[in-house]
Amino acid sequence: TSLLAIAAHADALAAPSPAQLDLMRVGRTQFMHFSLCTFTNCQWDIPISSPQVFNPTALDTDQWVRTALLWGADEICLTTRHVDGFTLFPTAATNYSVASSPWRNGTGDVVKEFVASTRKYGLRTCFYFIPSFDVSQVTRKVDAATYYTNQLTMLTELLTRYGHIDRIWFDNYALYSPTYQPYYPPSGFNCSGNMLGPSCPLWQQLVRAVQQIAPRTAFVPGPDGCLVNTEAAGCTYPVYHSATQGSYFCELQNPVSPESPLSFVVS
Repeated sequence: TSLLAIAAHADALAAPSPAQLDLMRVGRTQFMHFSLCTFTNCQWDIPISSPQVFNPTALDTDQWVRTALLWGADEICLTTRHVDGFTLFPTAATNYSVASSPWRNGTGDVVKEFVASTRKYGLRTCFYFIPSFDVSQVTRKVDAATYYTNQLTMLTELLTRYGHIDRIWFDNYALYSPTYQPYYPPSGFNCSGNMLGPSCPLWQQLVRAVQQIAPRTAFVPGPDGCLVNTEAAGCTYPVYHSATQGSYFCELQNPVSPESPLSFVVS
């Protein structure tokens, strides 16, 4: 019933952008969580580890992409920076990166090799990034303006150094969790009610900036879409895409009305 109601009010809904349409054609995405945790046997990089532990001896990003192709992936997403703040690429924003590791004497760039492999084999390129959660900078007690500038610097580098990037996965987008409050940055990224709004001025500012830099990139989760049934990869029937403005998780359990603030909905 809700889908029929939406169809009846189609004129009132925003049309999907080219980036959203491209993403809707993607079947499977392979997620590559490669970070300091790969070498310390953790999931959350808290407390943060030394860059000295990052020293892969047989890194083969071609093998990552070939594996993705074997099981039918259309897209592959790399954790360019996880919650600890360690970046898999050299950056002007921090020395907590591969540049401070022994890997290739500090001259390596995992992201560059990853992108070369996705282009070589024809897979869509996705970067995971979490602007609202950077433990290394929070523990250094940077102020809100510096924190924001550093996040934008890293995202600008990711979106301008490596050619067109199909998708950015904004983890923790417009999401607030009191569990990790001690590690959150200065006020501006923490959203009350888990929705993008007046309580999230830095998220709003960052979204405008990165969309200007990369208008053909899909920011999902982010302003272009949300996650279906959290991160468990489940879905409902019938399957449809809904992108609630300013929400990390799609509210698929609730009826969708034509009056909802949707970016796009298709059956």
